[in-house]
Order: sequence, then structure tokens, then C-alpha cells
Amino acid sequence: MRDRYINWLMNLVCQGTSKHKRKYYTMLLEQLYLRKYEWEMPLDGDRATWGITLRDKYCKETGAICSNKDGSECSMLEMMVRLAINIEDQYSFESDEDFYAHVSDWFWGMIDSMGLSKNDDYDYDHRKTDIAIDKVLKRGYSRNGKGGLFTLEVNEKHVDMRNTDIWHQAMLYQTELYKKSGILDDDY
Repeated sequence: MRDRYINWLMNLVCQGTSKHKRKYYTMLLEQLYLRKYEWEMPLDGDRATWGITLRDKYCKETGAICSNKDGSECSMLEMMVRLAINIEDQYSFESDEDFYAHVSDWFWGMIDSMGLSKNDDYDYDHRKTDIAIDKVLKRGYSRNGKGGLFTLEVNEKHVDMRNTDIWHQAMLYQTELYKKSGILDDDY
């Protein structure tokens, strides 16, 4: 079941314009799956709960017989995939034909912010991925989020992303993107 589940997770984030990435980023995605998601801020524990819900979703969609009774914890990949789904879920419905293409965009934006977008299978560096994941988990990234899951370019509210829970970081990032694209006005 494990291999089928990882493939299913990969399919969720390799759609739309990111479809080709599965072919080139398998090692990165597998390493994210093998790495346990850990958190320091209490609210970030909710991201683990979200991530684990993907297992039930997989079982329902594929008809696989699953159980989380083994107590296995949420992986980085599960947390990031579910986070991307929840971000997109605010503006779209899963029945929307472009839903998972947008989920994929959110996910690969996190990979880019972590500095891993060039860490493909052709020039893969296991250590570089470990260092990037450690930065996220230990909040060793820049004040504006660079090196974390979300990088703010403007950071008009002067938020220190290292002291902000992941969901709030995602909302700040999303607001900045939407203001930049003109979807939201500057008064928001």
C-alpha cells in the first residue's frame, strides 16, 4: 500500500502546469514522505492532523483497505500536500476541474520558497533536502519566510514569519500574491 499511497500523493501535486515535475522530482517527494513532520508552535500541530486525513481520503478514493492504527505520524509530504489543498479550498471547490492544478501550484511554491526547486533527480542532493526541511521545522529561515514554506516579498505588515504559525503564514502569502495580481485591493 505504501508505494501506491506515495504515488497517489505525488499525483495530487503533479497536475496542471506542474505535471512534468513528478518525472523529475521523485527523489525529493519520496524524501519529503520519509521525513516526519514535527512542529514547535502549538497551532502547527493541526497541520499534522490535516496531513493524516489524506490517508482516509486515499482509502475512500481508491477503495484500499487502510488503517492508521499503527500510529505512524504525519510526514512532511502529507502536511505540505494537505496544506496546499486547504489553501486552494478557500477559493475553489474540489469538483472544479482546475482544483488540483492550483493545489499543485501552491505545493511547488512551497518547494521554491524552501530553495529546493532546482534539487531534481538529475542533480539530487539528499543533504540539501534535509537541511531545507530542518530549516522549516526548526524555523531557521529568514524573517520574511525565505527558506521556509512561504516567502513574503513585500511583508508590508512587517511580520516575522518565524514567529507565526504555518496557516497564518499561508494566509499572509496568499494575500500578498492576490494583491500583487490585482485580485485584492491594497486596503485589504
